[in-house]
Order: sequence, then C-alpha cells, then structure tokens
Amino acid sequence: MKGQLSFTLPEEQVAFDVASHAFTVSSALWHFKQFLRNELKHPKDGISDETIQKIEEIQEFFFEEFNKFDFEE
Repeated sequence: MKGQLSFTLPEEQVAFDVASHAFTVSSALWHFKQFLRNELKHPKDGISDETIQKIEEIQEFFFEEFNKFDFEE
C-alpha cells in the first residue's frame, strides 16, 4: 500500500510545510510527553508540591488536547 500527498504550490505552501514537518512536530511532542512523565516519576530533590501539581495540570491539559484528535499517542 502506498500513500501520496499532492500540493499545488505556491497556493498550498502552508499545508505543504505543515505536512512536511509533521514528523518533527510529532517527535517534539513525544519528547515533551516523556519529559513531563519523568519529572513526575523522578522529581528532583527539593521540588515543591505546588510545582508537582502544576506539572500534573500541564500533563493533563496535554493529554486532553492530544486526545481531541483521532490518532494514537
């Protein structure tokens, strides 16, 4: 099976740029997700409860927004 995307340039330049950078954005999101997970799983010494709570809120927001789209994490 093959898939192919086709763009009429320059009219669809923005859509082309989004599609051609999708893997990079996906990778950055994955690294951000891992960063949040690691900060919660292995908190640094002296980190406050308020900071941990804020990280949990950010992680929850991240997943809520991510899950609005129809693709796997």
